[in-house]
Amino acid sequence: MNGRHFSYLAFLLGFLLFSAIVVAVGQSSDSDGKKSSRDALVVAAGTEIRVSIVTPRPEMRPPYVVTGKVVLPVRVGFDTAIPATSVATVSVTPIYQEYEDGKRRHFQQVANLMELTSVVVSGVVYEVKTGAVLPITSAPGLDSEIGFALQQPLHIARE
Repeated sequence: MNGRHFSYLAFLLGFLLFSAIVVAVGQSSDSDGKKSSRDALVVAAGTEIRVSIVTPRPEMRPPYVVTGKVVLPVRVGFDTAIPATSVATVSVTPIYQEYEDGKRRHFQQVANLMELTSVVVSGVVYEVKTGAVLPITSAPGLDSEIGFALQQPLHIARE
């Protein structure tokens, strides 16, 4: 066997060995029954989701729920995990301050404590865990845009 045939044979064996390793690694990551990263986009904890409140303050007892729309798309690499305009649900708890006028005690709403509870992506509702946000406002009404930071990773199914 001359040197030229030996080079081709070595290259072919190396290529086959490399291909077998790649296939084995791919199968081992999928064979444990868990979702692989190819099945879902994982939005990391700490990622901010900006929401614009679209429903007016409801006339019901607090805490109450309002709906909003995601303002900026949330991306994972080059993929969009949560598109802009996705529907979001926000829990709102009013905060009251107590004061007295000399005759009786009064309670005045001074702020709203808000927490993002879910987002809808491609018709699927994803429950989310975010920290509560106390938006700074000049009035006790709802802000138009609020940023919520995820406390836990969020797994969004790929389409």
